Amino acid sequence: MMALLPRISVGSERLLPEGDYPMEEFQPGLFVHVGRHEEMLPENHGDIGNSGFIVGDHSVAVIDPGGSAVAARTLMSRIRQITDLPIDYLILTHFHPDHVAGASVFAEATHTIAHHHYIRAVAQRSVFYIERFADLMESTSPEAFGVPDTVVEDSLVIDLGNRELELVAHAVGHTDNDLSVYDRNTETLWASDLIFVERMPSLDGSLTGWLNVLEQLNAANYPYVVPGHGRPSAWRDAVNPQWDYLKTLKKSVKKAISDGKTLSQVLEPGAIDSAGEWLLRDTQHFTNITKAYIELEWE
Repeated sequence: MMALLPRISVGSERLLPEGDYPMEEFQPGLFVHVGRHEEMLPENHGDIGNSGFIVGDHSVAVIDPGGSAVAARTLMSRIRQITDLPIDYLILTHFHPDHVAGASVFAEATHTIAHHHYIRAVAQRSVFYIERFADLMESTSPEAFGVPDTVVEDSLVIDLGNRELELVAHAVGHTDNDLSVYDRNTETLWASDLIFVERMPSLDGSLTGWLNVLEQLNAANYPYVVPGHGRPSAWRDAVNPQWDYLKTLKKSVKKAISDGKTLSQVLEPGAIDSAGEWLLRDTQHFTNITKAYIELEWE
């Protein structure tokens, strides 16, 4: 465990209370804040996704600044309680506002890194997200979501000082711009929203593609994983419930389509099994069914 440094001020701006923003050292030098299992709202400052940072001998990499400027400033404050090393990298794992709406707080990071489709996603969706979540952001410019100076086409290795992180740009899955981060020192995969724990997975890319990505990740046999939502854990404990859910969703929707059922019919309560108990099921399951149906009816 690293010794705590005296707290360094990040300015007079509002921060979340200490008890509302717990930070766990899941592995040596790998710190995770687990967001709330709630919808993204001004009342919770958009603090619903996992954020954190990894510390090397020479520098720090921040992974997903969080869903608001307040949450991101709180993350900055926690970093400065632990280390005064420079923040060389801000890593944006995908373009969903609960993970990146606070990116402007880390504008001074030496490098901002994202999937090569991230910039396209910002162009396509930033206006909608800004209008919907303006209360959570410092700016109404698309640049508030971060401006990558480095994009990952396939994979990229960065070194924090005796600590190498391997960044991989995945094919379409949860989104079309998913980036994972593998910490070689601790054999921990920061999968972000490629993995959900307890909270129902949110389909925004391709159901078939997501299952393919999970197969590829599973073959790598990672010991530990940091999900995008929920507590970090052993890989198998995290991936199995989600895998069951996504496979059941695909099988059930394909059968419904084969049986000639319309989308309105498959959206009837109980028509498609949710494969287990999930938080936020009532708000997410039917969205997943709709997206799966639209995708699979053309397979």
